[in-house]
Amino acid sequence: MAISSGTSRVDLATWDPENETTWDSRFVWRTLWITTYNLTLAFCAWYLVSAIALRPCARTCVASTSTTTATSGSPRPSG
Repeated sequence: MAISSGTSRVDLATWDPENETTWDSRFVWRTLWITTYNLTLAFCAWYLVSAIALRPCARTCVASTSTTTATSGSPRPSG
């Protein structure tokens, strides 16, 4: 991994993963933390969207079931 002189930027265009001398431990750990954080946020967003998407359907299904029960003449349980 070539580091420009005078800056702390890593040039990934010339990085060779097979060459151990181009590995910068600080860069690798920083990349690992950023990737892990982003994947965790992506999973949370995916999970929340899937959980929220089911809510309106559940309300509609319950409402249609209670309306059918109320109009069929059978008593609804209280509570």
